[in-house]
Amino acid sequence: MLMTITEVADLLRTTPGAARTTLDNLKLCPVNLGQGRGKGLRWYRSEILTALDDSRKSTTPKKRPPKTTSPFSGKSMSQLMEELTSPQMSQ
Repeated sequence: MLMTITEVADLLRTTPGAARTTLDNLKLCPVNLGQGRGKGLRWYRSEILTALDDSRKSTTPKKRPPKTTSPFSGKSMSQLMEELTSPQMSQ
């Protein structure tokens, strides 16, 4: 089924300008029905829905950089106090 830009905007729940930008970002090519009343550019509904699904699937969550290890991690409070009060630290 071919859709006009206003029908695509209704489908995406946005304005026609934003819908056109979205279609351009998805790299969807319109079908040109020519000049004249009731003609113009149209897009296939199935291509729009497929492209939207593919764009959602292709986004992967960003991986966080590994945390830097702290000299305090994994140690109890008593171990930390021993290290801080040891004779080597007071020099």
